[in-house]
Amino acid sequence: MSMVFAVLLCLPGNVYQDFFEQGNAAYTENHLDDAVQAYERLVSSGVKNAPVFYNLANAYYHADDVGRAVLNYERALAVDPNFDPAARGLEALAPSSSREHALPTGFRSPMGRYSEWLRVLLWATVLTFWWLLWGILLLSQWRIVPCARPLALVALGSVVLLAGIAYALATGPQPGVILAEGSSLRYGPDVRDALRSPLRIGERVNVEHIEGAWARVETSTGLRGWVAREQLGAVNPPFH
Repeated sequence: MSMVFAVLLCLPGNVYQDFFEQGNAAYTENHLDDAVQAYERLVSSGVKNAPVFYNLANAYYHADDVGRAVLNYERALAVDPNFDPAARGLEALAPSSSREHALPTGFRSPMGRYSEWLRVLLWATVLTFWWLLWGILLLSQWRIVPCARPLALVALGSVVLLAGIAYALATGPQPGVILAEGSSLRYGPDVRDALRSPLRIGERVNVEHIEGAWARVETSTGLRGWVAREQLGAVNPPFH
């Protein structure tokens, strides 16, 4: 995992290219903190690019931050499931049979790759049907639209159905990675709640619900509980 990608694809503007090249140069010279900082600036600016995540993962790996290395290899695969260097990076971190590197059910669901723009598309469609509904009701007052009532019911049903799908996408389980050594799964969202199970650094979990500073997660073995959000990294945007 010493290789970095020197060519940055599909990133707009010279500023992005400059940060990428700065990160690559710092990584090559073993200035890992500088490399991480350069790549993280790209990520925080909204760049979603498999080579960026891969290079960032390599920098974290050589800085002995296994949790964030796993996280960014997973982000690279979320952007491009066929990005083999990231898959090989994950394989090199630990045996695939170990619990902390097993995948929870649906962790790399293809739907997760498209959830961001699907939510936008669905809400845009909801708004379209919503205004169509009011347009039909308004025009029906002048008897301009025949069969106004059935059309209004169809528009209303479409609004309810599509809004439900958009809400399910927004609130459905999202992939996450445990970042901190010594993290624990608790029965409730409070440090005073009893411990249910230890969590390993780099362990993949499904994030089911966020409540303040806590997240309810499911492990690869089906255990459910709460973990502090600061100990958890999100694979899909927003990255916090």
